[in-house]
Amino acid sequence: HFDHLRSMLVVLALLLAGAMAVQGSAPNILFIMADDLGHGDPQWMESHIATPNLAALRAGGVALGNYYVMPICTPSRSTLLTGRYAWTFGLQTWTLQAGNSYGLHKNETLLPQILARGGYATHAIGKHHLGMGHAWMTPTFRGFDTFFGYYWGASEYFTHMMGKGLDLHNDTEPNCGPGCSQPGRQYAGQYSTHLYTDEAIRLLHRHASEPVASRKPFFMYLAYQAVHAPDEVPEQYVDRYNTTFPDDLIRRKYAGMLTCMDEGVGNITRAITALNLTDNTIVIFSNDNGGPIRGARAPDPPCSVCGDLTGAENSPLRAGKHSVYQGGVLGTSFVWAPSMLPQNTTAKGLASIADWFPTILNWAQVPYTPSPDFPLHGFDLGPMLAGGGTSPRTEVPLTIDPYQSYSGASQGPGGGQAALISGQWKLIIGDAGPPDNWSPDDASLPAHELQRRIARVRVAQEFPSSIDADAPIPVSRARSHLLHAVPSDLWPLRNQTVQLFDLLADVREEYDLSEQMPSVVAALRARLDAWAAATLARPLWCFNASVPGCFDPRSNPAYFDNVWTPWLADDDELPDRA
Repeated sequence: HFDHLRSMLVVLALLLAGAMAVQGSAPNILFIMADDLGHGDPQWMESHIATPNLAALRAGGVALGNYYVMPICTPSRSTLLTGRYAWTFGLQTWTLQAGNSYGLHKNETLLPQILARGGYATHAIGKHHLGMGHAWMTPTFRGFDTFFGYYWGASEYFTHMMGKGLDLHNDTEPNCGPGCSQPGRQYAGQYSTHLYTDEAIRLLHRHASEPVASRKPFFMYLAYQAVHAPDEVPEQYVDRYNTTFPDDLIRRKYAGMLTCMDEGVGNITRAITALNLTDNTIVIFSNDNGGPIRGARAPDPPCSVCGDLTGAENSPLRAGKHSVYQGGVLGTSFVWAPSMLPQNTTAKGLASIADWFPTILNWAQVPYTPSPDFPLHGFDLGPMLAGGGTSPRTEVPLTIDPYQSYSGASQGPGGGQAALISGQWKLIIGDAGPPDNWSPDDASLPAHELQRRIARVRVAQEFPSSIDADAPIPVSRARSHLLHAVPSDLWPLRNQTVQLFDLLADVREEYDLSEQMPSVVAALRARLDAWAAATLARPLWCFNASVPGCFDPRSNPAYFDNVWTPWLADDDELPDRA
């Protein structure tokens, strides 16, 4: 029976590849990432926010119901583009902050580098957030042909300022550093969601205008700024929610930001259709982490990470961004490719943001054999998404972070946060992250509506029947920071608080079963021990301003005509695009 099933999966994968080949070339791939999107906010989650274009794409494609991201921005984005968990190269703790001199290590091979080698045109739009101290950390040195967007993790939507420096850049060719990269001063006053949508449409038109014989397939990574803080959006988008959320200006602004992004996605997909690109284009949508919900509308106790709070809701899930509870890590994702994949279906098996790397390469028909020193952690989701396969995963590690600690005044070695899903079980060790509550609006929902939301999550998920204690773990022999053994100050975590949840029965993570199920705790702890031993690198995050390179005063944009600009000498070799 197993051999027959395996044969069927192989046939399905071949049929999918064949469907793409019929189109005459490898497929175009558009990856759209929403920033800080709440799990309960799209309209298919019975939200009061209008997202008709996203809903139509989801209904016309394959939704991923059991898909996991990292708790915060930089770890998710680095995992996406490397196919490797962020704790393998030290980017698991917090996010890159303006003035940090470090970033994604140049020894890591990125998805656009491989696609460029395979004949793809590659474009990045929007948020980068993987480093900019050296020019080689910026997108066009890491495999993208062009980049239009911002290097750090947040900026103002209209002025495009990050603090006292402009952070909007137009990098028009590969390896576009000093003398090539142009600051976007002329875009002051223009809303970033509109700018990034327009850039995507411009690139689509340029692609369609190229001679068919010489036209390259494209990989476009559109990382919207929306719906990350600050809460800024043209007033007409806010006004449409005046009666929907009359007493909550923050929620009205957030709703307007999301509807504006949805409008942009609709404009892009209409351009794809008008340019006759639909039959050979795959659109992937994902968020980077859950929404940063407000604790009872006003953080109580005061929240250490409230600088990025918005009006997001993760209902019916627990907590949000920064947390390894489901509200922070259960992602929102779907794939729209009407000529290649089923429509109006849900892939219910386990999936991770790391899985897009091998999945996209297989769809693109671009071969890649990773170095044994830098093994992939992702799996090819193609057969599952094609409708005839189960998930290749039996577990999803969510984070291994010896530094993260929200309960104290400072962060550093000690405390820590780690989590893993195996079978239907989820183990959390250490500080799960704030806020430790459910979306504030859940308390006011009628019981039947809350139960309906819970059922909507549960029906979209399937879990392996048991814990796979023998699942192989790829050993990262060359970790970015020369850790060939895990020091005792990194693992085990100093904070040994343990929580265990049965995700099949407890979508909202209300019932900690760690004391009742010690054998399950032991089995999952053993898996986390194995993952730490095989993959954990020392976090790079600067937990103390006195650490060299943490906040480099040389980065001050005042030294660069008030523009955020790479400030370190490039005395190292540039990353190889191939």
